[in-house]
Amino acid sequence: MDGLIIMFPSGPDGWEVVEGFAEEYSVARSMTFFDAVLFDVEKAVNEEILHFNRRPGNFGVPVMYRGPRLPLLQYKSLYKAAEKLGIRMITDGWHYALTHRFTFDDCHVLGEAHRDTPETRGVGRRGNYCAYSGDYRRVLTDSQGGWKAVANSNGRKKVMKNLDADNRVVVTFEDMPEEEFNRLLDKHLNKDADAIYGNLIVQEWAELKRYSAATNEWRGWFFDGQLFEMLPNSGQPPDAPKPPQWLIEGHCSESAFYELDFAELYDGDWLIIGADDGQVAKRALNQNVGDFYSSLERIAKESPHLPEWIWCLVANVSEDAAHVRKDGTVGRGTKHFSPGTKVYIGSEWHICEGHWTFVVMGKPRRQRRLIQIYMRSDRLCNFRIKKVYDKRVIENMTRFERGCLRLGASPSVHGGWDNTDESKKEIMEWVNRLNDPHFWDCCR
Repeated sequence: MDGLIIMFPSGPDGWEVVEGFAEEYSVARSMTFFDAVLFDVEKAVNEEILHFNRRPGNFGVPVMYRGPRLPLLQYKSLYKAAEKLGIRMITDGWHYALTHRFTFDDCHVLGEAHRDTPETRGVGRRGNYCAYSGDYRRVLTDSQGGWKAVANSNGRKKVMKNLDADNRVVVTFEDMPEEEFNRLLDKHLNKDADAIYGNLIVQEWAELKRYSAATNEWRGWFFDGQLFEMLPNSGQPPDAPKPPQWLIEGHCSESAFYELDFAELYDGDWLIIGADDGQVAKRALNQNVGDFYSSLERIAKESPHLPEWIWCLVANVSEDAAHVRKDGTVGRGTKHFSPGTKVYIGSEWHICEGHWTFVVMGKPRRQRRLIQIYMRSDRLCNFRIKKVYDKRVIENMTRFERGCLRLGASPSVHGGWDNTDESKKEIMEWVNRLNDPHFWDCCR
């Protein structure tokens, strides 16, 4: 990565950085890698218009926000405002919301989420009743147990957190009266759609280990899937154990920039107890601003972080494929690809009108660049597995998992392969299916 634009929101009195981010803005401005600018946050979130205190030097590099937490709809407005100027932020609204619900059951977490994260559910309000995601909806609306059944389910305590507040409320409500529970909902829950999948969450209580009366909590910062800082975050002694490497490496978010909170349990085991989008997350306790941005610069310069090779599902454009030219004549191959052209197939597809449709990547007619298009399965043949070293293919196949750090207008592969045995096994299974004529008969 050649550089990174960082947009800091201005305060209410004009072109002064918003309270709490003056030091970060000053440090970022002093570093040549970062292009730190101020923008009118009110115009951005209310009118989808970006007004900068000065024009960034290079709109061709990635852009990120750094400032107080924004509700989801406001962040989406900021993202749209950037798009209108032809710039693309490293984190879209979907990934912004995803990171806030990192420990939810239906979140895309790479790792053993149920073992290594507390049980977590979102809370919403509909009319005069509260509704939790998943099975909690049934429990909460149950007249026999209601909210108390949730609070005491499986004998586990629960805590409630406000997702949109910088100072998150944490309330143990194991024995809370129903009136108090409803009061908290009214106080902290947004009743409109301006929330991140419900403004409140309920999370399993975790008993943490203490050293000199302090818990052992750590905050890890990640960019493009790479850890660049791990710092103590609870005032624990300097010799307190750090999070184990297996836990750090076993989980990652699809977001481009995020933080994870690690905590040691009373029995010496470890959990990931929280996550946040890196653009709005608070620095760790006593975290040095200069060190933070120096570490961010180092890891961002190395981005994108690509594997040396990946397994990939590969096919060729069929010799029988044909298309109609503009003059009405029939041409061999497809509109974009000549017969026999090798194409790389992502891991996501669907059935349309009796045919499987893939997102494929290949070199079009009379061009050297690679393009991505949707293609029907009956125009492809010779499905096989291949170890791919082409960085262009690898970058596109892993773009979604890396939080869309790569800039470009081509359709992204919403599911790519990697170099793991799991990908190899899945591809081989699909190769056997796709090369079996009886498989296609079943699909029609």
